[in-house]
Amino acid sequence: MKSYNEMAKNVFRRRDEYKTAQIKKRKLITGLTAPFICLCLAAAIGFYGVGSEKTSSDSSLKNNGTNNTIFINEINEISSNRKINIDLSEKDFIPMTPDELNAYYQTNVFPIVPDDLKEDNNNEYGIYKHIEDTGEVYYDQNVINYYNKNYTRSVNIELSKHHLPVSDYGSIDESCKKSIINKTYVSIASIGNNEFYMAEFFYKNTGFRIIFEGLSQEEIISVLSSIIKIS
Repeated sequence: MKSYNEMAKNVFRRRDEYKTAQIKKRKLITGLTAPFICLCLAAAIGFYGVGSEKTSSDSSLKNNGTNNTIFINEINEISSNRKINIDLSEKDFIPMTPDELNAYYQTNVFPIVPDDLKEDNNNEYGIYKHIEDTGEVYYDQNVINYYNKNYTRSVNIELSKHHLPVSDYGSIDESCKKSIINKTYVSIASIGNNEFYMAEFFYKNTGFRIIFEGLSQEEIISVLSSIIKIS
């Protein structure tokens, strides 16, 4: 039985450049390992040509007929106590096409990203299922990566059904202020002098964790809004 790290290398086959980018991100985030502290700075952000404006914490921004309230939490310290501890058997892996992945999560998990970002050709999707035993899905976490040509701008999506994806580099604390995007609560935090942003939310019974690098706040809200549709 192979360990998670061994299987991740074999199954997902991430590019060397992607690994470098992830190492940089994780060094930034895991360097902050004390109990989580967030400074809840509120910023209402316009997009799609509406404009950008800072507001107080109880204000909202009307966009395309909806009221979105955006809070950007500034993170000084982040919790990293969630561990990945699971053995994955290669024979249990069920590969999926993008359409099959959307059907499994019962929503379109592929966002609309800025034009300079392209999906990583090495993205491979699927789930792990006890084929020879109970037939139960025991691991369904997937990763979707988008990059620009020089890897200075990226969107890294992790998703899992019924719960937030497990993480070895930390999560946004529940006590932080929530944004509301298309009637869905979203935790958004800036990390490292706004070099990185993280967003976590549930939508259609699927947990999303997204890390943004090099994107403006307006672009981030636009990407999130392309996933979270109005019910």
